[in-house]
Amino acid sequence: MAWLYNLEAEIRRQEQLDWDARQADLRRIFSFAEGFLAAIDDDADGGLSMMELRNNKVKTNNEMYHRCAVWLQQWRNFRKYDTDRIGIIQFDDLCKACEEFLGIAWKLED
Repeated sequence: MAWLYNLEAEIRRQEQLDWDARQADLRRIFSFAEGFLAAIDDDADGGLSMMELRNNKVKTNNEMYHRCAVWLQQWRNFRKYDTDRIGIIQFDDLCKACEEFLGIAWKLED
């Protein structure tokens, strides 16, 4: 029966490692979204409009912010995360968009 206890302990340990890795990913995504919004949001209203994206005056030299702005300008991507359908992506939806963008960013490399 000791093998069963060892197996259960190993499963719990692996689940904890997976949870810790997911939390680290979420912190990285939140940090990216926060920085991206600060770099693009002209009026500091906490949301991101299509006009702010099209102006694309990113206040930093972060290449990933520029790429994310271009990626979000694609109409299907913008509409997907404009859940209120008011032409503004709210911060929680922006976090989801940044998660998707960071997941595919390696495909957008030159």
